[in-house]
Amino acid sequence: MKLSGVDGVPPQEAFEPVLSDHMLVIHLTPQPVRVFERADGYSGEGVAHQGDINLFSAGDMSFCRWEKDLSFIRLDLPLALTNHVAAEMELPNGSAIDFGRHIRLRDDRVVHLAQWLMADLKEGEPGGKLYTESLIRMLSVHLLQRYGTVAERKTSASQRLV
Repeated sequence: MKLSGVDGVPPQEAFEPVLSDHMLVIHLTPQPVRVFERADGYSGEGVAHQGDINLFSAGDMSFCRWEKDLSFIRLDLPLALTNHVAAEMELPNGSAIDFGRHIRLRDDRVVHLAQWLMADLKEGEPGGKLYTESLIRMLSVHLLQRYGTVAERKTSASQRLV
């Protein structure tokens, strides 16, 4: 899992044509910030408030433009992690996890777990590997239970071009 916290990013655009991992972004800017966001199947303008969450599935496109300095936490959850946790939860074998696209979602549990992970990282991980992995697993289980859907994986034969 990749975790980063960024404070006071000046107005700009962020674009990722294809996300390799599931992506979770939590807005931390104390004052509201006008944003334009686009993802597969969504395009819209709105106001991001402190604690708002954007959640995107691996394979999605992600674009965001903002008009004021912006602070946020970003977590990239690898497919291997979410697939492993899904298997432990006994979700259907051979399935793919899709979190859909959630823009400016509110979920205090996600915010708290991400803040605990960020604080642990900033403090040099005093809780050790077990603490960090436990927080990551709790976050993954919560996301899978609350927002995850299961889709059949495409077989390699159906992906080949003839």
